[in-house]
Amino acid sequence: SCCATTAEALLSSELFLLPGVLDLSVDIERGHIRVETDPSRIDAESVADALTEIGYPPEQRLGLTLGPS
Repeated sequence: SCCATTAEALLSSELFLLPGVLDLSVDIERGHIRVETDPSRIDAESVADALTEIGYPPEQRLGLTLGPS
């Protein structure tokens, strides 16, 4: 749907601004976000903070996977 596409685009554009975010996949229907990171450059708390700032606080995330692939 258009809302899911918009949410995916927002998440992608914001998270890729963070140093250390290498890749991400978003499944809006299931409420899952998978973020591939370089742990030497970013930690889980920084990613969670960024998600909160764009309107996806931790209590709204059903699944968040961080770390190298």
